[in-house]
Amino acid sequence: MNDSLRLLRSFGMALIELRDANMNELQLAQGTSATHTNIPSALQADAPETIDWWSFDETLGYWKHEGEAQRQANQYMD
Repeated sequence: MNDSLRLLRSFGMALIELRDANMNELQLAQGTSATHTNIPSALQADAPETIDWWSFDETLGYWKHEGEAQRQANQYMD
């Protein structure tokens, strides 16, 4: 954000790979998305109502800000 270094605090992180029955890696079709949103129970008491949403760009080697997510019970929804 603004080309400056920031400290990230995580309320959850996941590496999700989509594979078929033969373990071939699958890719989401252009224009589609997948969601994984559960807040770990140990962090729910401290989880804020709004969080920044980030993804790691493996090619460039840094985190990219994707937007914000709103807390709804024990999940974040974008």
